[in-house]
Amino acid sequence: MTAIHAFDAMSRFSPRPLGRPGFPRVVAPTGRDAARWVEAHLHPLHEALLEDGAVLLRGVDLRELATFRAIAERIGGPLGRSGSRAGSTPRLSFWACRTPSILGRTLTMVDGRRVLGDLEDARIGRLLDEPLVVRRTDRSADAGPRVTAWTTSAVRTHPITHEPAFAVAELAFGERAGLQRIERLLGRSEVSEVRTGSGRPIERSVVAHVREVTARHARVHRWEVGDVLVVDASSVLVDVGGGWGGFGVEGLESRA
Repeated sequence: MTAIHAFDAMSRFSPRPLGRPGFPRVVAPTGRDAARWVEAHLHPLHEALLEDGAVLLRGVDLRELATFRAIAERIGGPLGRSGSRAGSTPRLSFWACRTPSILGRTLTMVDGRRVLGDLEDARIGRLLDEPLVVRRTDRSADAGPRVTAWTTSAVRTHPITHEPAFAVAELAFGERAGLQRIERLLGRSEVSEVRTGSGRPIERSVVAHVREVTARHARVHRWEVGDVLVVDASSVLVDVGGGWGGFGVEGLESRA
């Protein structure tokens, strides 16, 4: 099953565009049953995701976790826990804020298509042409540090639109000292390192340029109770930041 369908000219059906184009596209479902509303608006929702990369459903009654799962399943099909497979990119990512918190919960996202379009060839060298290795060290495991490594590419091609996008979140987003302090208090710590396939470190000037362009296009979403954020992970990079891991935000993903 394909989570987002490629529509041809005959099948494009959007009697009323959902919200205004934006990043993310903000939509307020009507009626008491948000999952049923989503099912009735699947085509325009899918088109909005392809166009804008992210859709925010605002004001959803999320007192029951099953509501979030039902919405995600309507849009994306079979689901798994977000981040359950390191190094594997889901088709869609779903995030929901169900409970209030005194902490300032945020999620940062950036359209990788825009990042790729603004990267300067003269400043990034061969970054886009050679394989990269991401090495993630998780020091929160009781049995000691756990290392996960995978090979990836700096550019990903969308499976439906075939648009290229910058694809390495570990390069796009920098480490944030404040978040690291919170994670240490919670007994968690993750550190990521990106190198070339031959093991060579990526030059600091290259990383700085990637993060400069990312910051130019990034959007910081501040969670409100009732938010459901749907992200096309083939186009958009996400830094969950303070919105994940015990902060009242649930995550699911679809690989269909």
